[in-house]
Amino acid sequence: MIPSLFRKSDPSSSNPWIFFFIFLASNTLLSFFPLSPDTKLWFEWIGIALPFVWALVKTQPLQFTAPAPASEGLIPTVSNWIWIALFTLSVLERLYKLTTLSTWPTTDEGLYGCIATQLSENWKWCFSYSYAQCPPFFVWGLGGFFKLFGPSLGSLWMFPALVSILTLPLAYSAARTFFSKSFAFLYVCIWAFNFVPLFLSRLCLGHGVGIFWEFACIALLGRLWRSPSVQVRKKAGVVLGILSGLGLYILPHWPVMVIFIFSGVLAVTLENFKNQKGALIAFLIFFIFTSIPYFPYLALFFSADHGDYLKTRWVFQSGLIIKDQLHLIVQYLGALFWGIQTNRYAYKPFWGGFMNPMAGALFFLGLISILRGLGKNINLWIIFGLGLFLLPALLSCDLEMLRMLLVFPLLLAVCAMGLSWLSQQFSYRPLGLAVTFMILVISAGLDLYHLCGPYQGAWHSDSEAVILSCKSMERFQAYQRLRSMVRAQGPGLIFTEFESTPFEQSLATAVYPFNAARNPRLSPEKAGWVGILTNINYAPFLSRRFPNSRWFPLISNDAVPQGTLVLGISPITTDNKKDFQSWLETERSLHTITSQLFNLPFGEPPVEVQEKLIQLEPSARNDPFLESCIMERMFFTGMSCSDYSRALDSLSRCLQWGYPAANLYNDLGVLWYTVGDRAKAREAFQASLRAPVNHTSAQFNLQAMGPP
Repeated sequence: MIPSLFRKSDPSSSNPWIFFFIFLASNTLLSFFPLSPDTKLWFEWIGIALPFVWALVKTQPLQFTAPAPASEGLIPTVSNWIWIALFTLSVLERLYKLTTLSTWPTTDEGLYGCIATQLSENWKWCFSYSYAQCPPFFVWGLGGFFKLFGPSLGSLWMFPALVSILTLPLAYSAARTFFSKSFAFLYVCIWAFNFVPLFLSRLCLGHGVGIFWEFACIALLGRLWRSPSVQVRKKAGVVLGILSGLGLYILPHWPVMVIFIFSGVLAVTLENFKNQKGALIAFLIFFIFTSIPYFPYLALFFSADHGDYLKTRWVFQSGLIIKDQLHLIVQYLGALFWGIQTNRYAYKPFWGGFMNPMAGALFFLGLISILRGLGKNINLWIIFGLGLFLLPALLSCDLEMLRMLLVFPLLLAVCAMGLSWLSQQFSYRPLGLAVTFMILVISAGLDLYHLCGPYQGAWHSDSEAVILSCKSMERFQAYQRLRSMVRAQGPGLIFTEFESTPFEQSLATAVYPFNAARNPRLSPEKAGWVGILTNINYAPFLSRRFPNSRWFPLISNDAVPQGTLVLGISPITTDNKKDFQSWLETERSLHTITSQLFNLPFGEPPVEVQEKLIQLEPSARNDPFLESCIMERMFFTGMSCSDYSRALDSLSRCLQWGYPAANLYNDLGVLWYTVGDRAKAREAFQASLRAPVNHTSAQFNLQAMGPP
């Protein structure tokens, strides 16, 4: 009875289930076991490469045709209740622990949150945002969302979650235009619960919108490809041209997607040029029409003074070492299936690869099926897309996993092909359905554990978060204390600009709902307390100045490196109200300057920022704390563009009119050492050690200098 459960096949061919288990075992060992590099290499060859080649020769893959009638495939019909259950579960996964799973926003998320907050308060159309000159569509969407619901941690993470949820029907539509309903359903099941879409739904970055756009383009291309009506194809060409043109506003690596879509439109046209040329012409006209407003920015981007951030990420630059680049390519490809060994965050997977071992095994089977059927246009197109979408990562000079973003919809489509091939080995359909369901559940469970286990655990460990250097756990601790204050005493004035790292704006977004210093819906006059985030070395001076204040060092003293921020909380009294009013005005001025700094193109000297800081300084001359904060900001902007004379002048003013804090003396020592005066550098480092509190690297700097 048991053999009759399987379909009969060519006696010379091998059962794909054999190779599935080989791939599964190899992926599991490579992903989760601490193997040496040499051992991993052996497993990659013996457990992946050789079985792959053997299966490519000895198996009879399932042939995919489409779009097919509903009766084709393993799952002939899907009831509405199943769709409702699938959608509900996928939504719950994306909203589960919305504001706590990731613990705290990354620096990039905080930056986007700050820019979107500014847009929600005072809308201004721009074609690029931040020092990286990012396309605007995501920032526009987030700014509009903030305008409706207000900036907060909840809004910051709800926006990408909603984008991810809205992507689900598009994923089905894109798959259905090329394949059967049965296959499209399998694809949505895989996409809905895979780690990559879940991961993107937890990141407030533009990549989730990029995936939404990719599915929309593919769905329209499928309509153009499959429709027998010339008029329908022309209309699809118009909309597809508009959508493709919008890619310039959505994703930095839009060119590869446009090439992919254009290749599909061209393939359709060449099949019957006389009848299909209208769709190609419509596509090109409306692509250009949609892109025209962006052309001036593109010209500016490729000029000498703009686009430097992306240019510095490009592999073809001076100093390229072929061996290092090949190693980088291996890291990128390995991260897809088995993980990556790096202390950088790089938006990497935390438990094995982006594809769990089971999904990876399905991918290798699906890839075999595609390679055995390269005579079909759809298979050629998928292979072309897989290679094309990897290029933004493989042609970069450093690790950043989301540069491979566009490849994931195709990767999971190949996984669905592998699953279909396996499940249709059974002649007894209920058994095939049961096995398919079991594989889907196990794969989804592995990815859910990846998200809620290792991924979440990394942020619950202070040491791990500090090592990755992508989230400010100091600001997370500050947020927890400030939120407790709000529950007890209501909104307060929270100053987040009085420290020297303006690019870290996560706290400003998180506290916006109860920060009367920023939120225009709250009255500063009604605030009864003040929260101050600043350098810990200022704490002794400020605690004497405000006797009723409390000061909380952020990050435990045994953390490495030691925390450099402190949170001060003080009641507003008649004695200090005037001081805090002056601080409020300076806070708002500094925030405007910070906003301007955000949007300076990468590498451009902050000349205007320096001038505004100089103009602001006289108003702070009577307040040593404000003087210190403004001039320290001046020091860092001067150092960023190697303007050492201005940096030295800023620190001289700091120490003359401000507080003689350890961080200022340490900065002075670094500056003197940079310009070559070792004696003055040593003197400054020693002064830092004599300060009331010394949370600096002065001792290490002295030791590194050696004896006098």
